[in-house]
Amino acid sequence: MAFKSNRLNFHSVMELRTIVLGKLICRDYCYLVYTTSSFWGISCRTDSPDFYSEVSEFDSWVIFYGIIFFILTAILHSLKSKIKEKFMNYLNLIFRTAILYLFLLFMLRLMGKRELGQLSPFDFVVAILIAELAAIPMEESSIPILHGIIPIATLVFLEILLSYLTLKNESIRRLINGSPSILIRNGRIQTRELKNSRCNINDLLGHLREKNIFDLTDVEFAILEPSGKLSVILKSQKRALRPEDIGISTDYEGLPTPLIIDGIVHHDHLASIHLDEEWLKQELTSKGIVSPKEVVFASISTDGELYVALKN
Repeated sequence: MAFKSNRLNFHSVMELRTIVLGKLICRDYCYLVYTTSSFWGISCRTDSPDFYSEVSEFDSWVIFYGIIFFILTAILHSLKSKIKEKFMNYLNLIFRTAILYLFLLFMLRLMGKRELGQLSPFDFVVAILIAELAAIPMEESSIPILHGIIPIATLVFLEILLSYLTLKNESIRRLINGSPSILIRNGRIQTRELKNSRCNINDLLGHLREKNIFDLTDVEFAILEPSGKLSVILKSQKRALRPEDIGISTDYEGLPTPLIIDGIVHHDHLASIHLDEEWLKQELTSKGIVSPKEVVFASISTDGELYVALKN
């Protein structure tokens, strides 16, 4: 049997094995028929052209089913190989996706909170490019994963570099991030700024309603920030009354300090307010709590009041 190449693939080997086994079955079967016929005194010449015609119909079906069995075996082996190959492809895809996911998380953390909290035009472009670059090696397993990681790392490096430059240079900051636009000044709408910002009156009224301001005459200043948010300063007569306005002094409130989160004691928070875990356990015991693991959240205010929330 001549082959086009010296390398035999799996399918060629299985086809060859099926043919050889089929011939072996026929040969052994013919020998069995010849010996059985000789034993019973039946004349059966193997060199006769009618030898196979003397084989019974039932025995012919036995040979047929035997060949079918080995053909099915070859097909099952082939399917098993294909299933294994697909499984490895899926496993490779899961592995590549996990690698890119963890890498993107690291890159986003590296970009800092400013980029996560707002999207300037440059940040928006970087976010779209990162999403596209991460999708390419996940969809095409033939593309090396480094072909996705290196461009993403390059974009993040450029983002950090530009962030540093905008921090040091006001001209670059204005060029990259833009500048705020005053849409309402001293209670009067600035139509030129509205036109430059491509913002109409309906957009302005919608932004004001989002801030629970339904009367345009209540606004002293309205400033459109580079991030797209609207900052509003109300007229002094329309602002909420503050204790300072009527001469009432207030105590310092500050921020409460979390001490226990999900049953875990935060020792660094205790140390920051000059307390220890022993004090915390005593306070919990006085409230009938045996272990901090029973607490889902506990905090202490600046006036020393301990708040405790138990798990269900």
